[in-house]
Amino acid sequence: MELSGRRVAWIHDPHLAYALARTGDYDLVCCGHTHRWRLENLENGTLLLNPGELLGKKEPPGWALVDLDMMEVEHILLD
Repeated sequence: MELSGRRVAWIHDPHLAYALARTGDYDLVCCGHTHRWRLENLENGTLLLNPGELLGKKEPPGWALVDLDMMEVEHILLD
């Protein structure tokens, strides 16, 4: 999908997300499954993001806010 001029992909499986991110075809690849926060900037410029745990089972609850213009990610933790 294209959003704000950025190529963005979503997929549940983190292994498939990493494979997509390594292609360099996307600016941002988001995944889930592990419920663990992860943000990695790959050498090809792609951001790989797992927004973490929304319900607070494995980690404190939180989510990610992505500024696609600046390609900046903020991890928002809930109290």
